[in-house]
Amino acid sequence: MSQFFTKEIYTKVEEQLNKPNVDKAFSQIVEKYIDYNSAKLSTSGPVNKTLFSDAEKKKIFDLLQIDEKFIVKTLSSSSSVKSTWKIMTKPFNILMACIIRFYSLKKDYKMVNKAVAYYMFSIYPSYFKKYFTYGTNENIMNYTINNMSNKYKIKQEGVLLISLISTAYGSYTNYQGALDRGEDKAYVDLIMGINTRINSFLKKIATEYYDNHKKQNFLNVERDNFDDENYSESKSNVFVINTITNGVVSNMINYGVNYKYVDIAAKMNKISRNELKNHVNLIISNHNEDLPQIIEGILYTYLISGKKEPKQINSSDFILFCMDVYKKSNTVDNNIIKVKKILDGWMSETELYRKTQRVATINNFRRAVFTFFVLTIQSYRV
Repeated sequence: MSQFFTKEIYTKVEEQLNKPNVDKAFSQIVEKYIDYNSAKLSTSGPVNKTLFSDAEKKKIFDLLQIDEKFIVKTLSSSSSVKSTWKIMTKPFNILMACIIRFYSLKKDYKMVNKAVAYYMFSIYPSYFKKYFTYGTNENIMNYTINNMSNKYKIKQEGVLLISLISTAYGSYTNYQGALDRGEDKAYVDLIMGINTRINSFLKKIATEYYDNHKKQNFLNVERDNFDDENYSESKSNVFVINTITNGVVSNMINYGVNYKYVDIAAKMNKISRNELKNHVNLIISNHNEDLPQIIEGILYTYLISGKKEPKQINSSDFILFCMDVYKKSNTVDNNIIKVKKILDGWMSETELYRKTQRVATINNFRRAVFTFFVLTIQSYRV
C-alpha cells in the first residue's frame, strides 16, 4: 500500500509535534476554540451557528511551519487523491489527518480526541449551513431532540458538543489500524468518514426538525424570570413589557441587527433580503425614539388585548397571534393601529417606496419589517 502522504507530509508534522512547546501549543489552540464556542455547542441540538475561519486554520500551518502551497503541490502529485475531490484537495484536511495519526501512534488518545474534535469543528459550520440555512428555532429543536428515538446518538449523549465529537471519533476508530500503518487510503478514509458522519448526523436531525417545524411542535424551555417556578405573579404585565422593551432596544442598538431574523422575515414575505437588511439598519440608526413604541405596541396587543401570559412570548403562539392580528385591516386595537402608523412612517423613507407605488410590494415590505420585530421579541429571554 502506498505511503506517499506519510513520507511527504506526515514526517514534517511529526518533526514539529515532537517538540514539547509545539505539542502544548496545539492543545491550547484546540482548548481555546472549544472554550470560545462552548456555549453555542452546549445546547441539546444544533441551534447556533459557529465559525471556523481561515485565520483559525492558519494557526496550525504556522505552528507546524508547513506551507499550504507545499501540501497543495503534494496532493496534486498523489495517485490517491483525484483533483475533483473537493474535500481531499483542501490542504487543512490532510494536515489534520497527519496530526491525528501522530497522537494515535503515541497512544495519546486524549489528544487524538482533541485533534478529531478540532477537525470536526472546521467542517461543522458548512454542514450546519447546508441543512439549517436560516438557522433554527430553539424551541422546535428542543422538541425535536426530546422526541427522537434513543437510537440517535444526540439523544444518548444529551449535549450537541459531546454528540458531534463522539460521531466524528467513530471514523477514527474504524480506520485506526490502517492509519497507524501509514497507508494513503487511510488518510482519505478518515477524513471522508468524518465528513460523511457529520453530514448524516445533521441530516437526520434536520429531517425530524423540519417535520416538527411544519407541524409547529414546540418544547418551550423557559428560563429565569419567566419560568413557571420562578415567575412572580406580583410582577404586572406592564413591568414585563417594560423589561422586554428595554432589553430588546438595548440589544439592537448595542449589538446591531440579528440577520437571522432578517433572512426569515424576507423569505416569509417574499422580498429582497438586502433591501430589508438596509431598511432595518436605517431604522435602528435613525429612529431610536420609535423602537420602544413599536415593541411596546406589539407586547401590549399580545399581553393586554390578547390576555396572554408572559411565558407564552417565547412560544410559537406569540408569532401566530401577532401575524394574525396584523393582517386584520379593520382592527380597532389602538396598539396595533399605532404600530402600523410607525411602520408606514418608516416605509415612506425607503428607496423601495420611492421606486414603486405597487401596493402589494409595499404591503409585503411593511409586513416583513413587522415580522422582523416579532421574531426579535419572541427570541428575547429575560
